[in-house]
Amino acid sequence: MPEAPLAFAVSALRTVEHSSCPEGVLANEAEGFRFMQVFERAHIAGFRLAYIEVCRGDERVCIAPYFATHFRLDTMVTGGVLKKMLSLVRLPLACVGHPSTDVGRIDGEVSAEVLQAINAHLFSKASLIAYKTFLAPLPLSGFASAAGLPQNVLAVKNYFANLRHNRRKNIKRRLALSAPLRFEALDAPTDLPLELAQTMFALYEQTAQRGDFQFEALTLAYFQQTASLSQFILAYEGERLIGFVQNLVKGPRMVSKYIGMDYQRSEPYGLYFALLIKVIESADAAGLDEVDFGQTSYYFKKLMGCEQVATNIYFRHANPVFNWILGRCKFLLEPSAAELR
Repeated sequence: MPEAPLAFAVSALRTVEHSSCPEGVLANEAEGFRFMQVFERAHIAGFRLAYIEVCRGDERVCIAPYFATHFRLDTMVTGGVLKKMLSLVRLPLACVGHPSTDVGRIDGEVSAEVLQAINAHLFSKASLIAYKTFLAPLPLSGFASAAGLPQNVLAVKNYFANLRHNRRKNIKRRLALSAPLRFEALDAPTDLPLELAQTMFALYEQTAQRGDFQFEALTLAYFQQTASLSQFILAYEGERLIGFVQNLVKGPRMVSKYIGMDYQRSEPYGLYFALLIKVIESADAAGLDEVDFGQTSYYFKKLMGCEQVATNIYFRHANPVFNWILGRCKFLLEPSAAELR
């Protein structure tokens, strides 16, 4: 049977909403406040970004990034009649997390009391609220939960020195295909040339259009705004850029973000795999501990030795009947075994 509605009143706490990311939020993360601030200036369509500050008296106890959007139920469905049918269904959604980060994070206290205050704030914005792909379990009473796409995380310290013979041989064989290409690393350019940014954006669009899942649609401004925070690994066929990958680094971790390729030229070179290896080489040379390769492309990332780290999605509708129905439809959000192979 449907559960009773969630109580919204939280007398001990108050919430304040910010339209721009406050300084210092998630400062130890590659996708922390500096990334979120420049992302705001990229003007990604379809999302309203905001940040909930939760206070206990005069003390700030946490900041939770969130976004409001109209969520398409077919977002996580791959192909077929079901995807076409669900593409017509859009639900107003307020979601804790960030549209560009695979892992949801809250900066500060994550207690049942604090989350209840966040939920009361969000239910004043939308009838459906969610928490996007959190690594650790959250104390969210009354929420349905679903398995999210796992993160591909690779330990890179001494990666090549510790490779087993068969994996080393397989990597060398695949890399031989990309030998005719020239690779360059572009580190935190303060002024990304417009022509280069336009080419990268066109390559990103090719890749995004071929993907099974597309949540956010980046803009040219995204690459221009985030360039000074990024390392770009560029792949050239002669003088023609045919592929790139964007990385963010903070402390001992690298987050591999967006990739773009010319699919008419990339496949003979095994370019996707070559770019992943170049990311590992860069992280290993910098003495980093791990690379977060994000979600999807599990076959190639398993081949390299990535560990799949489980994530969870939580959601609740203010209407108890709709909430019960959505709980029975959570399979639409969960990855299939085929997607994880």
